Amino acid sequence: MSAAEPADLLPPEGFAFTDEVHRLLAAAYAAAQRRGHNWVGTEHVVLALAQQPEVWPVLARLGVDAARVAGDVLGVFPPDGDGAPPLGGRRMYTDRTRHAAILAARSAHGFGRSRIGAEDLVVGLLREGGSVGAQVLMRCGLALETALARTRRLAAAAE
Repeated sequence: MSAAEPADLLPPEGFAFTDEVHRLLAAAYAAAQRRGHNWVGTEHVVLALAQQPEVWPVLARLGVDAARVAGDVLGVFPPDGDGAPPLGGRRMYTDRTRHAAILAARSAHGFGRSRIGAEDLVVGLLREGGSVGAQVLMRCGLALETALARTRRLAAAAE
């Protein structure tokens, strides 16, 4: 497994994850391991967004309080895991997490980019809608329309 391509979650063909998203996915994997989970779900991705100093500014750019998000995620699943064996080096992403990555690619494409950024991943999570991670973001006040508008502004500013 190379650092450039996390095992079990690859960007859709024609797209690449930004370095920020690679760091985010590594942090989500670490969050799952710390919790004793043998899978990486959207809640781990959102927890990583809220807890990792190198990626949490994404939430601030989208107008969401990282501490509130972290508290909400930590309230959703138990700290001691689900009794499953640890991941052991293989990243087992859930179907909802994979679907969110596909939707993130659509977001990036909509902004004329081939690299999937962290904001695109948040948009993908919100578009997926039914996952724990998406529900946490919505409970913390982030609506899809808001995320799209702010991502659009950030994309325009980057040009």
